[in-house]
Amino acid sequence: MPVAELRDRASGINLSQIETFLALVEEGSVPPALRRLGLGRSSLSAHIKSLSDELAQRLVVRLQNGLAVTPAGREAYRLLRPFMEHAAYCLAYFRSGAEAAPERIPVILPQGYAGAMFDQALTQVARSAMQRARSVWLAPTYGRSGQADKNGLVIDFGDKRDRQAGGVNVHVIPDRWVLVRAGPNKGWHPRDVPLSELMNNSFAVPELPDSQLALLLAVAERTQARINCLSQEPQEILAKGSLSRNFNFLIPAAQLNPALVAEHFECALLERSEFDPTIAISGEYGKIFACEIQQRYEALLATSIVPEALLLEDDTEPERISLKLCRSFLALYEEGNMRRASQRLCIVQPALTVQLHGLEELLDTPLFERSHRGLEPNARADVLYGLLAPLMAEFEDAVRTLRAGAIGGRLRRLRLGLIPALDAESETAEYFANALNRWSERYPETIVQVLEAYSAKLLQWLSSGRIDFALTDRVVENPEMSFDLIAEDEMAVIVERSSQLLLPGPVTLETASKLPLVLPSSRHGLRSIIAQPLQKAGLDLSPKIEVDSMAAAISLVKIGRYATILPTGAIHKSTDRRRLSIHPIRAPRILRSICLVRMRNEIPDPAAQEFIEELRNAFSSAGERAAVELDGGDDEVGVSSKLIA
Repeated sequence: MPVAELRDRASGINLSQIETFLALVEEGSVPPALRRLGLGRSSLSAHIKSLSDELAQRLVVRLQNGLAVTPAGREAYRLLRPFMEHAAYCLAYFRSGAEAAPERIPVILPQGYAGAMFDQALTQVARSAMQRARSVWLAPTYGRSGQADKNGLVIDFGDKRDRQAGGVNVHVIPDRWVLVRAGPNKGWHPRDVPLSELMNNSFAVPELPDSQLALLLAVAERTQARINCLSQEPQEILAKGSLSRNFNFLIPAAQLNPALVAEHFECALLERSEFDPTIAISGEYGKIFACEIQQRYEALLATSIVPEALLLEDDTEPERISLKLCRSFLALYEEGNMRRASQRLCIVQPALTVQLHGLEELLDTPLFERSHRGLEPNARADVLYGLLAPLMAEFEDAVRTLRAGAIGGRLRRLRLGLIPALDAESETAEYFANALNRWSERYPETIVQVLEAYSAKLLQWLSSGRIDFALTDRVVENPEMSFDLIAEDEMAVIVERSSQLLLPGPVTLETASKLPLVLPSSRHGLRSIIAQPLQKAGLDLSPKIEVDSMAAAISLVKIGRYATILPTGAIHKSTDRRRLSIHPIRAPRILRSICLVRMRNEIPDPAAQEFIEELRNAFSSAGERAAVELDGGDDEVGVSSKLIA
């Protein structure tokens, strides 16, 4: 698509916001990001909020001792970090006056972790190569890209036994395992940790390639250690781990961001063994850059462990042309007329003239010749256009991708949280499935991920960005979340039909409290729904058995010696209904609230908004059916399941 046809949807985003976001993610918390950027806390917060608002995505979540990057934030980092390196290259190449055409060398990286040591080493190599030969640009891309891999550099993390170390164009870099653990002696220790120290301990690990995970499992087998594979980002794992006295964490050094660990943990390399991971570099340019990448990476690792081992290069950010000046130049170049360009940009002509003068001063060269026909670009303007047009197209594409919620150009994902149901006949599960079925007919290419958990866990996932919205059975005081009540489900005592525990009809709360109850534990949302009115009435709750699974509770009830308390909607249509007797609780009546929860500062995209409406419609029509059933009085025990819009 020609640049002139691109809609300027990202005009509110600037390089300072992007730079602040990248620094915050790479440093792992606010104080070091402030030191790196030289900003005040309010400016940093404003930059992150503005970028999040422009992308309609929450990018980071504050934790007690750090921050977590949301899935949207990881995708933003994956797209915006390469863009910033591209922007720096464009300015450096133009200023050099190089005559050779820019040579883009794609560097294909696995989906890694922000600020990882290997990424830092690669950035140093790319900037060094640019200084030596301005026409060379190492362009990082995260993820696999098929056949195009062979034309650049391909990076793989894994097991050296999977590599053809002696093969053509494959360079293998030995890597090390890093042990991060809680302890009084913060920082890196020069002594390697023997494998024997892992004996009988538990270790958290982030998501790793299968070959690396296989190596860790082999270590665990030898040392009788326990490996706990977590789905969170290292930032989140480490932030939570800093609050634990027994925290242990293992990660390959290449994938570790040293900024996250030195101030809070004891860190050391594991002793060398046949289980060490490796880094493989292949592709057409492997022979040219592999050795330099290895030297930079090994030097960076040595500096992390022993800071005085090497004086690091200047890490200041390279200069870039602002996005505002890039847009103004492209408009002037493509329109060839100050008036039309200013109309396209929706600014007055004097302001555009000032921007053009600023750009020419920055580049120390004139770009246009003024004539009666308008603006005539000169040869330097032609070169600049050849640099900035692809750059801005890349930026616009990244913004569109992030706003659409796409992941790496793949299919759109919608992540939903759902409270557990008794079985497929549960009314909540049924109405949810009906809404999902109707909605998916309109969005067949969208991948829907449904995660099931109790309400407290769903709210944690929502806060950390793991899910987009959730159906819960409780309302909590949280100003960052919006709770939309879509249904109310009456609680009832459930007993085996032939048992003598209860007479037919409703029961009082006092009577229910005296039964031999099977109830969920305190971490379950249903327990809190039951406990609150009991406490208010001054009644004790002493269940005979605690079990979180509703299905397990029903199995115990079928024995005939126990009762349980469940929402009527969970059991009303169940196949188990014939063997059970349902007794609504009266005096007082207890209702379970089914709520649709989402973050207040996030605007759902059109697809997600349509699914929300389908949920409301499904539960609304269910309420109408429930009302008809109640009016008919067809249930001998007076079941009442009230669903509302």
